[in-house]
Amino acid sequence: MTEILTNPLLWGALVVVFALIELGTAGFVAGFLAAGSFITMFLVHYGLTTTFPGIALGFTLGTLASAALLWFPLKKFYIGRKTTDEEEGLVGFIGDTGTVVSESLTVQGGTIRIHDVRMSAVLAKDLSVTTVPSGTRVKVTGRDHEQRLVVVLAD
Repeated sequence: MTEILTNPLLWGALVVVFALIELGTAGFVAGFLAAGSFITMFLVHYGLTTTFPGIALGFTLGTLASAALLWFPLKKFYIGRKTTDEEEGLVGFIGDTGTVVSESLTVQGGTIRIHDVRMSAVLAKDLSVTTVPSGTRVKVTGRDHEQRLVVVLAD
């Protein structure tokens, strides 16, 4: 068994296998295992470890070291920057105007085109009208609990 484990090609193949698993799935674990295999490949290739316990220790420490060094940079990369509701989502559309593109827009719903994007919208409940025809210009005043734009008639 030790003869197989001391073959650098085995560890090189494991690097490829773990890298492919990492690319095909979510998470970091396979990437850390690939890094541990890569480190172990060099340890075995240069004869720094030739026994099963040494190889196991090299793989374990290589994996843990890569995880310790890369965890926070990778986490920051995957998660990205922190944003607020004002920077993302529907809140950014408040105050903008669009055009009704569905047959009509009612308090139950419809579709508007805003910034060349079709979005679900509803008429504000406090309007004197309950339906507006296609082509009507509307202004976004908020969003409802179903993540639809709430609109009023544009000036």
